[in-house]
Amino acid sequence: MKIGNTNGPDRLAWHYEKTGIFTVRSAYRLAVRIKEASTGLMTCSSRPMGGRSAWNSVWHLDVPPKVRIFIWRVINGGLATKVNKWKRKLEVVNLCEVCGREAETEHHALIVCNHASTLRKAMKKFWKLPTEERLRDGDTEWLLRLLISLDKEQGSLLALLLWRTWQVRNEITHHEKVCTIEGSINFLKSYMESLYIAKQLPIDWSGNGKQKMASEGGGRRTDARHKLTWIPPSSGWAKVNVDVDGAFSSDTRRGGVGVIIRDKRGAVILTAWRVIFQAASAEEVETLACTEGLNMATEWVRDRVVLESDCSELVRALERKGTPRSNLCFQLDEIRRLCNRLPGVEFRAIRREQNCVAHELAQLAKRTTHTAMWRARSPCCIEQLVAQECNLCSE
Repeated sequence: MKIGNTNGPDRLAWHYEKTGIFTVRSAYRLAVRIKEASTGLMTCSSRPMGGRSAWNSVWHLDVPPKVRIFIWRVINGGLATKVNKWKRKLEVVNLCEVCGREAETEHHALIVCNHASTLRKAMKKFWKLPTEERLRDGDTEWLLRLLISLDKEQGSLLALLLWRTWQVRNEITHHEKVCTIEGSINFLKSYMESLYIAKQLPIDWSGNGKQKMASEGGGRRTDARHKLTWIPPSSGWAKVNVDVDGAFSSDTRRGGVGVIIRDKRGAVILTAWRVIFQAASAEEVETLACTEGLNMATEWVRDRVVLESDCSELVRALERKGTPRSNLCFQLDEIRRLCNRLPGVEFRAIRREQNCVAHELAQLAKRTTHTAMWRARSPCCIEQLVAQECNLCSE
Protein backbone atom coordinates (compact mmCIF):
# COMPACT_ATOMS: atom_id res chain seq x y z
CA MET A 1 0.00 0.00 0.00
CA LYS A 2 1.41 3.36 -1.05
CA ILE A 3 1.48 5.91 1.77
CA GLY A 4 -0.05 9.31 1.05
CA ASN A 5 1.74 12.67 1.15
CA THR A 6 -0.26 13.91 4.15
CA ASN A 7 -0.57 12.44 7.59
CA GLY A 8 -3.90 10.82 8.32
CA PRO A 9 -5.44 8.28 10.64
CA ASP A 10 -4.89 4.58 10.08
CA ARG A 11 -7.86 2.56 8.82
CA LEU A 12 -8.87 -1.06 8.80
CA ALA A 13 -9.09 -2.78 5.42
CA TRP A 14 -9.91 -6.31 4.24
CA HIS A 15 -6.83 -7.42 2.32
CA TYR A 16 -8.66 -10.09 0.29
CA GLU A 17 -10.90 -7.65 -1.65
CA LYS A 18 -9.60 -4.98 -4.01
CA THR A 19 -12.03 -2.50 -2.46
CA GLY A 20 -10.71 -3.26 1.03
CA ILE A 21 -14.29 -3.95 2.20
CA PHE A 22 -15.20 -7.32 3.70
CA THR A 23 -17.50 -9.58 1.68
CA VAL A 24 -18.78 -13.06 2.43
CA ARG A 25 -17.62 -14.16 -1.03
CA SER A 26 -13.97 -13.27 -0.36
CA ALA A 27 -14.11 -14.90 3.09
CA TYR A 28 -15.48 -18.11 1.53
CA ARG A 29 -12.70 -18.13 -1.09
CA LEU A 30 -10.11 -17.58 1.63
CA ALA A 31 -11.52 -20.47 3.67
CA VAL A 32 -11.42 -22.75 0.62
CA ARG A 33 -7.79 -21.84 -0.09
CA ILE A 34 -6.81 -22.46 3.53
CA LYS A 35 -8.58 -25.82 3.55
CA GLU A 36 -7.00 -26.92 0.27
CA ALA A 37 -3.57 -25.79 1.42
CA SER A 38 -3.92 -27.78 4.64
CA THR A 39 -4.93 -30.93 2.77
CA GLY A 40 -2.28 -30.55 0.08
CA LEU A 41 -4.81 -30.33 -2.77
CA MET A 42 -4.25 -28.12 -5.78
CA THR A 43 -6.20 -24.89 -5.75
CA CYS A 44 -8.11 -23.71 -8.78
CA SER A 45 -6.11 -20.50 -8.71
CA SER A 46 -2.99 -19.36 -6.97
CA ARG A 47 -3.89 -15.72 -7.55
CA PRO A 48 -7.01 -13.78 -6.46
CA MET A 49 -8.10 -13.06 -10.04
CA GLY A 50 -8.03 -16.73 -11.10
CA GLY A 51 -5.25 -16.30 -13.64
CA ARG A 52 -3.17 -19.45 -13.14
CA SER A 53 -1.32 -20.23 -16.38
CA ALA A 54 -2.60 -23.82 -16.29
CA TRP A 55 -6.06 -22.53 -17.18
CA ASN A 56 -4.76 -21.53 -20.63
CA SER A 57 -5.15 -25.19 -21.55
CA VAL A 58 -8.91 -24.71 -21.06
CA TRP A 59 -9.56 -21.20 -22.34
CA HIS A 60 -7.47 -21.67 -25.51
CA LEU A 61 -9.28 -24.79 -26.72
CA ASP A 62 -10.66 -24.60 -30.26
CA VAL A 63 -14.26 -25.12 -29.15
CA PRO A 64 -17.23 -22.78 -28.60
CA PRO A 65 -17.33 -20.82 -25.32
CA LYS A 66 -20.19 -22.96 -23.97
CA VAL A 67 -17.96 -26.05 -24.21
CA ARG A 68 -15.04 -24.28 -22.49
CA ILE A 69 -17.37 -23.17 -19.70
CA PHE A 70 -18.63 -26.75 -19.38
CA ILE A 71 -15.04 -27.97 -18.96
CA TRP A 72 -14.43 -25.26 -16.35
CA ARG A 73 -17.49 -26.48 -14.43
CA VAL A 74 -16.24 -30.07 -14.56
CA ILE A 75 -12.85 -29.07 -13.15
CA ASN A 76 -14.46 -27.04 -10.38
CA GLY A 77 -16.96 -29.77 -9.49
CA GLY A 78 -19.89 -27.70 -10.68
CA LEU A 79 -21.95 -30.29 -12.57
CA ALA A 80 -25.30 -31.44 -11.18
CA THR A 81 -24.09 -34.97 -10.54
CA LYS A 82 -25.73 -37.27 -8.02
CA VAL A 83 -22.80 -36.84 -5.61
CA ASN A 84 -22.92 -33.04 -5.72
CA LYS A 85 -26.69 -33.01 -5.21
CA TRP A 86 -26.40 -35.58 -2.41
CA LYS A 87 -23.85 -33.37 -0.62
CA ARG A 88 -26.39 -30.54 -0.71
CA LYS A 89 -29.16 -32.79 0.68
CA LEU A 90 -30.99 -32.72 -2.66
CA GLU A 91 -30.75 -36.47 -3.23
CA VAL A 92 -31.24 -39.43 -0.91
CA VAL A 93 -28.70 -41.64 -2.70
CA ASN A 94 -25.69 -40.76 -4.83
CA LEU A 95 -25.68 -43.78 -7.16
CA CYS A 96 -25.53 -43.25 -10.91
CA GLU A 97 -28.99 -43.54 -12.49
CA VAL A 98 -27.59 -44.82 -15.79
CA CYS A 99 -25.55 -47.81 -14.60
CA GLY A 100 -26.42 -48.01 -10.88
CA ARG A 101 -22.99 -49.42 -10.07
CA GLU A 102 -21.26 -46.64 -8.11
CA ALA A 103 -21.50 -43.03 -6.95
CA GLU A 104 -21.92 -40.57 -9.78
CA THR A 105 -19.01 -38.12 -9.66
CA GLU A 106 -17.88 -36.02 -12.63
CA HIS A 107 -15.23 -38.62 -13.44
CA HIS A 108 -17.75 -41.48 -13.30
CA ALA A 109 -20.40 -39.71 -15.41
CA LEU A 110 -17.97 -38.63 -18.13
CA ILE A 111 -15.40 -41.45 -18.15
CA VAL A 112 -16.37 -44.60 -16.23
CA CYS A 113 -20.12 -45.01 -16.86
CA ASN A 114 -21.22 -47.54 -19.50
CA HIS A 115 -22.58 -45.04 -22.01
CA ALA A 116 -19.49 -42.80 -21.60
CA SER A 117 -16.92 -45.56 -22.12
CA THR A 118 -18.87 -47.07 -25.05
CA LEU A 119 -19.10 -43.72 -26.86
CA ARG A 120 -15.43 -42.97 -26.23
CA LYS A 121 -14.27 -46.31 -27.59
CA ALA A 122 -16.43 -45.83 -30.68
CA MET A 123 -15.06 -42.28 -31.30
CA LYS A 124 -11.47 -43.52 -31.12
CA LYS A 125 -12.00 -44.96 -34.61
CA PHE A 126 -12.39 -41.41 -35.93
CA TRP A 127 -10.59 -39.13 -33.44
CA LYS A 128 -7.23 -39.18 -31.73
CA LEU A 129 -8.16 -39.39 -28.04
CA PRO A 130 -6.08 -40.07 -24.88
CA THR A 131 -5.39 -43.67 -23.94
CA GLU A 132 -7.52 -45.38 -21.31
CA GLU A 133 -4.61 -45.40 -18.86
CA ARG A 134 -4.49 -41.59 -18.88
CA LEU A 135 -8.22 -41.43 -18.14
CA ARG A 136 -8.18 -43.68 -15.06
CA ASP A 137 -7.09 -41.02 -12.57
CA GLY A 138 -10.21 -39.54 -10.98
CA ASP A 139 -8.62 -37.43 -8.25
CA THR A 140 -9.15 -33.71 -7.73
CA GLU A 141 -8.57 -31.67 -10.94
CA TRP A 142 -7.99 -34.82 -12.99
CA LEU A 143 -9.32 -33.13 -16.12
CA LEU A 144 -7.16 -30.01 -15.75
CA ARG A 145 -4.01 -32.09 -15.37
CA LEU A 146 -5.01 -34.17 -18.39
CA LEU A 147 -5.65 -31.12 -20.61
CA ILE A 148 -2.29 -29.63 -19.64
CA SER A 149 -0.56 -32.79 -20.91
CA LEU A 150 -2.47 -32.85 -24.24
CA ASP A 151 -1.90 -30.74 -27.33
CA LYS A 152 -4.53 -28.21 -28.35
CA GLU A 153 -6.19 -30.39 -31.00
CA GLN A 154 -6.44 -33.48 -28.82
CA GLY A 155 -7.69 -31.42 -25.87
CA SER A 156 -10.39 -29.85 -28.05
CA LEU A 157 -11.59 -33.26 -29.26
CA LEU A 158 -11.73 -34.57 -25.69
CA ALA A 159 -13.67 -31.49 -24.55
CA LEU A 160 -16.30 -31.98 -27.26
CA LEU A 161 -16.61 -35.69 -26.42
CA LEU A 162 -17.14 -35.00 -22.71
CA TRP A 163 -19.67 -32.26 -23.49
CA ARG A 164 -21.66 -34.65 -25.71
CA THR A 165 -21.39 -37.41 -23.08
CA TRP A 166 -22.99 -35.13 -20.50
CA GLN A 167 -25.73 -34.20 -22.99
CA VAL A 168 -26.56 -37.86 -23.51
CA ARG A 169 -26.55 -38.49 -19.76
CA ASN A 170 -29.08 -35.66 -19.26
CA GLU A 171 -31.31 -37.01 -22.02
CA ILE A 172 -31.36 -40.43 -20.34
CA THR A 173 -31.89 -39.24 -16.75
CA HIS A 174 -34.25 -36.29 -17.33
CA HIS A 175 -36.19 -37.16 -20.48
CA GLU A 176 -35.80 -40.95 -20.57
CA LYS A 177 -34.67 -40.70 -24.19
CA VAL A 178 -32.34 -43.32 -25.64
CA CYS A 179 -29.55 -41.78 -27.71
CA THR A 180 -27.80 -44.31 -29.92
CA ILE A 181 -24.02 -44.47 -30.23
CA GLU A 182 -24.33 -44.01 -33.99
CA GLY A 183 -26.37 -40.84 -33.46
CA SER A 184 -23.75 -39.38 -31.10
CA ILE A 185 -20.94 -40.28 -33.51
CA ASN A 186 -22.69 -38.54 -36.40
CA PHE A 187 -23.45 -35.52 -34.19
CA LEU A 188 -19.82 -35.12 -33.07
CA LYS A 189 -18.37 -35.60 -36.57
CA SER A 190 -20.82 -33.10 -38.04
CA TYR A 191 -20.23 -30.62 -35.22
CA MET A 192 -16.46 -30.81 -35.66
CA GLU A 193 -16.75 -30.30 -39.40
CA SER A 194 -18.86 -27.19 -38.84
CA LEU A 195 -16.17 -25.82 -36.50
CA TYR A 196 -13.50 -26.33 -39.16
CA ILE A 197 -15.66 -24.47 -41.68
CA ALA A 198 -16.31 -21.71 -39.18
CA LYS A 199 -12.56 -21.05 -38.88
CA GLN A 200 -12.51 -20.01 -42.52
CA LEU A 201 -15.23 -17.36 -42.06
CA PRO A 202 -15.72 -14.41 -39.70
CA ILE A 203 -17.69 -15.71 -36.76
CA ASP A 204 -19.54 -14.26 -33.81
CA TRP A 205 -19.85 -16.42 -30.68
CA SER A 206 -22.14 -13.95 -28.92
CA GLY A 207 -25.44 -14.85 -27.34
CA ASN A 208 -25.96 -18.33 -25.92
CA GLY A 209 -22.79 -19.79 -27.42
CA LYS A 210 -24.28 -20.55 -30.84
CA GLN A 211 -22.27 -19.48 -33.82
CA LYS A 212 -23.41 -16.67 -36.11
CA MET A 213 -21.65 -16.50 -39.44
CA ALA A 214 -20.84 -13.01 -40.63
CA SER A 215 -22.41 -12.08 -43.93
CA GLU A 216 -20.09 -11.97 -46.93
CA GLY A 217 -22.48 -9.78 -48.87
CA GLY A 218 -21.84 -6.20 -49.82
CA GLY A 219 -23.90 -4.77 -47.00
CA ARG A 220 -22.34 -1.76 -45.35
CA ARG A 221 -21.17 -2.42 -41.81
CA THR A 222 -21.34 0.40 -39.32
CA ASP A 223 -19.60 0.43 -35.97
CA ALA A 224 -20.73 3.03 -33.48
CA ARG A 225 -17.35 2.94 -31.75
CA HIS A 226 -15.65 4.35 -34.87
CA LYS A 227 -17.74 7.52 -34.50
CA LEU A 228 -16.82 8.11 -30.87
CA THR A 229 -14.63 11.13 -30.23
CA TRP A 230 -13.83 13.72 -27.62
CA ILE A 231 -16.88 15.77 -26.56
CA PRO A 232 -16.33 19.39 -25.42
CA PRO A 233 -17.61 20.40 -21.97
CA SER A 234 -20.59 22.64 -21.33
CA SER A 235 -20.28 26.38 -20.79
CA GLY A 236 -18.62 27.17 -17.47
CA TRP A 237 -16.76 23.86 -17.40
CA ALA A 238 -13.29 22.69 -18.40
CA LYS A 239 -12.45 19.11 -19.29
CA VAL A 240 -9.42 17.21 -17.98
CA ASN A 241 -8.49 14.02 -19.84
CA VAL A 242 -5.96 11.66 -18.25
CA ASP A 243 -4.57 8.34 -19.45
CA VAL A 244 -1.86 5.78 -18.72
CA ASP A 245 -3.31 2.58 -20.21
CA GLY A 246 -0.66 0.67 -22.16
CA ALA A 247 2.08 2.97 -20.87
CA PHE A 248 2.84 0.96 -17.71
CA SER A 249 5.38 -1.87 -17.64
CA SER A 250 5.26 -4.33 -14.76
CA ASP A 251 8.86 -5.36 -15.51
CA THR A 252 10.41 -1.90 -15.15
CA ARG A 253 7.63 -0.60 -12.84
CA ARG A 254 7.67 2.53 -14.98
CA GLY A 255 4.58 4.27 -16.29
CA GLY A 256 3.68 7.28 -18.37
CA VAL A 257 0.97 9.79 -17.51
CA GLY A 258 -0.73 12.03 -20.07
CA VAL A 259 -2.91 15.05 -19.21
CA ILE A 260 -4.72 17.55 -21.42
CA ILE A 261 -7.10 20.28 -20.26
CA ARG A 262 -9.43 21.99 -22.77
CA ASP A 263 -12.30 24.46 -22.60
CA LYS A 264 -15.74 24.34 -24.23
CA ARG A 265 -14.32 25.48 -27.60
CA GLY A 266 -11.70 22.74 -27.59
CA ALA A 267 -8.91 25.24 -27.00
CA VAL A 268 -5.96 23.78 -25.14
CA ILE A 269 -5.47 25.21 -21.65
CA LEU A 270 -2.64 22.88 -20.72
CA THR A 271 -0.89 19.70 -21.82
CA ALA A 272 1.47 17.67 -19.70
CA TRP A 273 3.19 14.33 -19.57
CA ARG A 274 5.11 12.74 -16.74
CA VAL A 275 7.10 9.58 -16.07
CA ILE A 276 6.25 7.58 -12.92
CA PHE A 277 9.00 5.42 -11.45
CA GLN A 278 8.71 2.50 -9.01
CA ALA A 279 4.95 2.13 -9.45
CA ALA A 280 3.33 -0.96 -7.96
CA SER A 281 0.56 -1.40 -10.55
CA ALA A 282 -1.24 0.17 -13.50
CA GLU A 283 -4.08 1.12 -11.12
CA GLU A 284 -1.65 3.13 -9.01
CA VAL A 285 -0.40 5.00 -12.09
CA GLU A 286 -4.01 5.66 -13.15
CA THR A 287 -4.69 7.17 -9.72
CA LEU A 288 -1.54 9.30 -9.92
CA ALA A 289 -2.66 10.49 -13.36
CA CYS A 290 -5.95 11.74 -11.91
CA THR A 291 -4.07 13.41 -9.07
CA GLU A 292 -1.75 15.10 -11.57
CA GLY A 293 -4.64 16.32 -13.72
CA LEU A 294 -6.62 17.75 -10.80
CA ASN A 295 -3.52 19.31 -9.26
CA MET A 296 -2.88 21.22 -12.49
CA ALA A 297 -6.54 22.15 -12.74
CA THR A 298 -6.43 23.78 -9.28
CA GLU A 299 -3.58 26.02 -10.49
CA TRP A 300 -4.72 26.95 -13.99
CA VAL A 301 -8.50 26.50 -14.17
CA ARG A 302 -11.12 28.68 -12.51
CA ASP A 303 -14.17 26.86 -13.88
CA ARG A 304 -15.78 23.64 -12.77
CA VAL A 305 -13.99 20.55 -14.02
CA VAL A 306 -14.99 17.29 -15.71
CA LEU A 307 -12.30 14.63 -15.29
CA GLU A 308 -12.43 11.84 -17.85
CA SER A 309 -10.53 8.55 -17.81
CA ASP A 310 -10.89 5.29 -19.74
CA CYS A 311 -10.26 3.38 -16.49
CA SER A 312 -13.87 2.72 -15.45
CA GLU A 313 -12.81 0.91 -12.27
CA LEU A 314 -11.03 4.02 -11.00
CA VAL A 315 -14.00 6.24 -11.86
CA ARG A 316 -16.29 3.95 -9.87
CA ALA A 317 -13.88 4.13 -6.91
CA LEU A 318 -13.90 7.95 -7.07
CA GLU A 319 -17.69 8.07 -7.20
CA ARG A 320 -18.12 5.61 -4.33
CA LYS A 321 -19.28 7.22 -1.11
CA GLY A 322 -17.68 6.61 2.26
CA THR A 323 -14.10 6.09 3.39
CA PRO A 324 -11.95 4.29 0.80
CA ARG A 325 -10.22 1.17 2.12
CA SER A 326 -8.46 -0.22 -0.94
CA ASN A 327 -4.68 -0.25 -1.35
CA LEU A 328 -5.08 3.11 -3.13
CA CYS A 329 -7.06 4.70 -0.31
CA PHE A 330 -4.50 7.41 0.48
CA GLN A 331 -4.27 8.45 -3.19
CA LEU A 332 -8.08 8.58 -3.38
CA ASP A 333 -8.09 10.79 -0.27
CA GLU A 334 -5.63 13.13 -1.99
CA ILE A 335 -7.88 13.35 -5.06
CA ARG A 336 -10.88 14.25 -2.89
CA ARG A 337 -8.85 16.98 -1.17
CA LEU A 338 -7.98 18.44 -4.57
CA CYS A 339 -11.67 18.32 -5.55
CA ASN A 340 -12.52 20.52 -2.54
CA ARG A 341 -10.23 23.22 -3.98
CA LEU A 342 -12.23 23.42 -7.21
CA PRO A 343 -15.71 24.99 -7.78
CA GLY A 344 -17.05 21.59 -8.83
CA VAL A 345 -15.81 18.25 -10.14
CA GLU A 346 -17.46 15.42 -12.06
CA PHE A 347 -15.88 12.08 -12.95
CA ARG A 348 -16.71 10.25 -16.17
CA ALA A 349 -15.61 6.94 -17.66
CA ILE A 350 -15.09 7.07 -21.42
CA ARG A 351 -13.84 4.79 -24.18
CA ARG A 352 -10.27 4.80 -25.45
CA GLU A 353 -11.45 6.40 -28.72
CA GLN A 354 -12.53 9.47 -26.74
CA ASN A 355 -9.21 9.75 -24.93
CA CYS A 356 -6.72 9.62 -27.81
CA VAL A 357 -4.76 12.79 -27.02
CA ALA A 358 -4.12 11.89 -23.37
CA HIS A 359 -3.14 8.39 -24.47
CA GLU A 360 -0.56 9.75 -26.94
CA LEU A 361 0.87 12.03 -24.24
CA ALA A 362 1.23 9.04 -21.89
CA GLN A 363 3.03 7.09 -24.61
CA LEU A 364 5.27 10.12 -25.24
CA ALA A 365 6.26 10.15 -21.57
CA LYS A 366 7.11 6.46 -21.69
CA ARG A 367 9.16 6.76 -24.90
CA THR A 368 11.18 9.79 -23.85
CA THR A 369 11.32 9.18 -20.06
CA HIS A 370 10.79 12.91 -19.90
CA THR A 371 8.40 15.12 -17.91
CA ALA A 372 7.05 18.41 -19.24
CA MET A 373 4.10 20.84 -19.12
CA TRP A 374 3.00 23.25 -21.85
CA ARG A 375 0.62 26.12 -21.24
CA ALA A 376 -2.01 27.00 -23.85
CA ARG A 377 -0.49 24.73 -26.50
CA SER A 378 0.37 21.12 -27.27
CA PRO A 379 3.53 19.45 -28.60
CA CYS A 380 3.90 19.21 -32.36
CA CYS A 381 3.47 15.44 -32.37
CA ILE A 382 -0.17 15.67 -31.24
CA GLU A 383 -1.25 19.03 -32.75
CA GLN A 384 -2.90 17.28 -35.68
CA LEU A 385 -4.75 14.88 -33.38
CA VAL A 386 -6.04 17.75 -31.22
CA ALA A 387 -7.20 19.65 -34.32
CA GLN A 388 -8.86 16.55 -35.72
CA GLU A 389 -10.89 16.03 -32.53
CA CYS A 390 -12.01 19.66 -32.56
CA ASN A 391 -13.05 19.40 -36.21
CA LEU A 392 -15.09 16.24 -35.52
CA CYS A 393 -16.85 17.97 -32.62
CA SER A 394 -17.81 20.94 -34.82
CA GLU A 395 -19.28 18.74 -37.58
